[in-house]
Amino acid sequence: MSVDRYLVSHTPSRESAVAVGVFDGMHLGHKYLMSRLCSEARRSRLSSGVVTFSNHPASVLKPGFNTEYLTPLDDRINMLHETGVDFVAPIRFDADLSRLPALEFAGLLKKYLKMSLLVVGDDFAMGRDREGDISVLSEIGSDIGFNVLVIDSVSDSVGGAIRSTEIRRNLAFGKIDEANKSLGRNFTIKGFVVKGHGRGSDLGFPTANLSIQSDMVVPQNGIYVTWAWIEGRRYMSATSIGVRPTFGDNDIAIESHVLDFDQDLYDKGMELEFVSRIREEKKYDSIHELQEQIGRDVQEVKKVLCNGE
Repeated sequence: MSVDRYLVSHTPSRESAVAVGVFDGMHLGHKYLMSRLCSEARRSRLSSGVVTFSNHPASVLKPGFNTEYLTPLDDRINMLHETGVDFVAPIRFDADLSRLPALEFAGLLKKYLKMSLLVVGDDFAMGRDREGDISVLSEIGSDIGFNVLVIDSVSDSVGGAIRSTEIRRNLAFGKIDEANKSLGRNFTIKGFVVKGHGRGSDLGFPTANLSIQSDMVVPQNGIYVTWAWIEGRRYMSATSIGVRPTFGDNDIAIESHVLDFDQDLYDKGMELEFVSRIREEKKYDSIHELQEQIGRDVQEVKKVLCNGE
């Protein structure tokens, strides 16, 4: 089975405390769970480890499911390492794993990762048809030799549990502030700069057109205050997401006007850090009207980012 191959290369030198999940976005709830994982591991002199699914289980369990990730896999793995865990084992969720009973999956974690403690959130379940809820896993642990520690969810600003699904929903509605609060940092997207129509330069506000992975979350169409990270340096930027209605385009584009920057960006990597949403996308009656609005947007970017420094 493929899961054996993924796990065997991460076998620790001593017994371990393990957390399992996608952990997409590495939000505040995930970070709290990791902090408890690490503290319990230290207290019990265990290794601390995370098994993360490289793909979302729903992409296998629900045909036609549209995967939208908050964080690319490499970034997610780096964020997990940054929490202080001793090892991160990425495994691919496939059809075989989806059919694996909870007892067998737990047995593999016990066999290859020497798991003696499973640290889970209060809504956790694993195994075929999510049969392995907390009660079932506690019984399995008693039988094969591991304990289960349940960590309470972290609440968001309105009292609900922080969930990756809710963060995606907030981004879909342009609620950047709410998404950032739950993430504990500013939401980011990254990719490579590609050639566009060149209209930004004609308007006096040249833009970098960002191409990203097709399975990443994109915030609601609109104009945003952003930081642009280019070759390790941060620049103020105004970012537009949308179809450029003034020009009658149909394809969604991510375009960022980087302030005080005049170098060639084509084919270079760029990361956009979203701070707030300025306004919705709008069709203007004239190019001059659009130019004036972009000028106001740029001033708003300066106001927000300079005040936040």
